[in-house]
Order: sequence, then structure tokens, then C-alpha cells
Amino acid sequence: MQNGIKTVLAVVMAASVAAAAEPAGPNAGRVFDVRAMGAAGDGTSLDGPVVQRAVDAAAAAGGGTVVLAAGRYLSGAIRMRSQVTLRLEKDAVLLAAPDPALFPPVTSRWEGSQATYPAPLVVMEECVDASIVGAGTLSGSERCVLVKECRNIRFDGVTFISTLRWTLHLLYSDGIVVENCRFTTEGTNTDGIDPDSSRNIVIRKCFFSTGDDCIAIKSGVNAEGVRVGRPSENITIEDCVMERGHGAVSLGSEMSGGVRNVTIKGCRVSGCSAGVRIKTRRGRGGDVQNVHVSDCVISRTKAALLIDTQYKWTAGKDAIPGPAGIPLLRNFRFRDITGEGNKAAVVMVGMPERPIERIWLQNIALSGGPPGRIENARDVVVESLTLDGPVQIANVTGRGLPTE
Repeated sequence: MQNGIKTVLAVVMAASVAAAAEPAGPNAGRVFDVRAMGAAGDGTSLDGPVVQRAVDAAAAAGGGTVVLAAGRYLSGAIRMRSQVTLRLEKDAVLLAAPDPALFPPVTSRWEGSQATYPAPLVVMEECVDASIVGAGTLSGSERCVLVKECRNIRFDGVTFISTLRWTLHLLYSDGIVVENCRFTTEGTNTDGIDPDSSRNIVIRKCFFSTGDDCIAIKSGVNAEGVRVGRPSENITIEDCVMERGHGAVSLGSEMSGGVRNVTIKGCRVSGCSAGVRIKTRRGRGGDVQNVHVSDCVISRTKAALLIDTQYKWTAGKDAIPGPAGIPLLRNFRFRDITGEGNKAAVVMVGMPERPIERIWLQNIALSGGPPGRIENARDVVVESLTLDGPVQIANVTGRGLPTE
């Protein structure tokens, strides 16, 4: 029976954790230099209208590249278009202007529910084959970029700076690559990247130092999230560095539309509140399934590996009553994970009425504090778990548990 648990779990995890498909970038096309079109780039002149004119001209030409040379370009909200690349050269900064009138409201989602907020610095809405690239910087006061109902979007090499709300919000979109980017944020709710009811996403070789979660995967909250019913799925996070933040990678707590098929590998985490964190609560409904974490170093956190079904913040409205509101958590594989200086190593607590299903802990070596606990879980397979003492377990079935 024990071998059966292991075999079934291995087959399920191998089959269900899918790699995200990578979109092709847009054709470079014609080049539109905003300096040649009249932008000053001096940090005081309002250059946003020139940048927008260049974006619109590139789109009208069937696609092209809008170039911002070194300089500081003061701007209101910029609307990106399909088949357009915005290239920020080294030392180029697209900077949010202080006038709120330059950021008219847009409808998106905030903390799991539909909401209207001032536009971010860059709005990508219903765009196809668009990108923002280069060694420059986007500096926003609200969100830096909203990607909504888009396909085949790429970000490469850009630095994101924000002080209010989520920095790069990926909403209802399909096929996004974010690589070689830096996210530096301060303040509450300043997540780095928020995949939100989006699919086929690759986040690779990025650096994070954030005031909130580095990466937070979401899909709506409570009854509204279930009604919208758009999961976040097929997400790969690899070779990233997270040096400050709440969760290095958080799944939830707004996950009522489902979070599925997430691969996290080759990441280095230090100084975050949690390494990999799955968070939810009664009333959410929905599911988190098929999460594979491997080859990561997680150090100096409050909890290196955390599954929290008693999340106490942001209950949200329209909680789902009764059994339908109990989230399903299933198929978690953690393999080849090391780290030191963690206040807790492994904390995984399910609900008595719906335990976490199928956890595989393989070749885990974490030190620095209490080893943690596993509660309300079934089909748990433990292979080579090296902690500063035995894990406390309660209402757990499986193989290789500390009591054995």
C-alpha cells in the first residue's frame, strides 16, 4: 500500500505539472524614436503625449519599436497597442507624473474583486504580440503595468519601481514571459508580479526586493472568483532571486477560481517572510493543485515551506458557506530544497473536514529553528527530510512519517 501511494503520487505529479508555453515576440518593424518626435527626456517636461503618439504610429504602421533613449520621460498613463515593442534603453526612465488627472480610471481587479482604480503607468488591454524590453526603468506611483485580456506579451530586462499597489498585474491573459527584470518596491500591497486568472506564464531570471509578495498567484475571491471561474494555470517560475518580501512565491489567498500546474525551480530566497506559501481559508472555495518546487535554496524566512488554510487576513465579501466554501488542496511536490536560518522549516496545516491531499517531501534539508508541523493531510510521502528535529504530525497518513 505504501509503494502504491508513492507510485500514484509520482505519476500524478509528472503528468499534471505542465510547463508554460512561451509566446513569440512581435516583429521589430519600423523604429519610432521619441526624441526625434519631440520628447525632451529632461524629467520636467510632460513627454507622455509624445510617447503615446509614437506607440499609436507604430501600431498604425502594422507594428514597430518605440525607443526611449537615456533620459527621464515624465508621463501619464500610456496605452500600449498590439504588435508594438516599447524599448527603454539604458538609463531611460518612464516616470509617472504627479498629476492624478493623467491617470483616468480603468476597470480591473483588486484583491480578488472587480474594481475601478486610477490607471497604471502603462496599460496593456486586449493587446496581442506586444512587449516592453531594454535596460531602462518603469517608475510608477500606482501599478506600473496592467496586462488585461492580452495574448503573447513579453517583458525583458526592465526595472520596475512602485510604491502603491501591485507592480506588474497580469489579468485574464494568456502567454506571458517576464525575464531578466528587476522589481524594487516599497510599501504595503506592492507585490512584484501578480498573475491573476491568467495562464501560460514564464517568469525567469528576475530579481525581487518588494514591500509585499515577490510573486503572488491569484484567481479571484470567494463567490465572485468562483462565478468568474478563470484559473491561473501553467505557470513556471525559474532561476529567480528574492531578497525581501512577504512571500517569495505566494499562491492565494484569493484563489477561488483555481490555481493549477505551478512549477518553481532553481530559485534563491533569503530574507522573505515565507519561501513558498499557499494561503487560503474557509469561504474561498476553489482549489490549488499540482505545485512542484525543486532545486531551490530558501534561507532566513519565518517559514520556508508553508501551506496555510487558516489565513486570517482579507476575508473578503460573499464568503461561500458550508462545504462548498472549503478549498481543495492537492498534489504538492517539494524536492531538493536546502536553506538555513529559517525560524520554521515545514508548516503544512489542512482543514479537518478536507485534509491536504498528496504531499511529497523529497531530499529536504532546512535548518535554523523549529522543524514545524504537518496537520490534517493524507497520502504524505517523506523521503530524506533533514531538519533540526522531528516534524510534529497530527491526523496525517502516508509513508516515511516521523512516527515511523
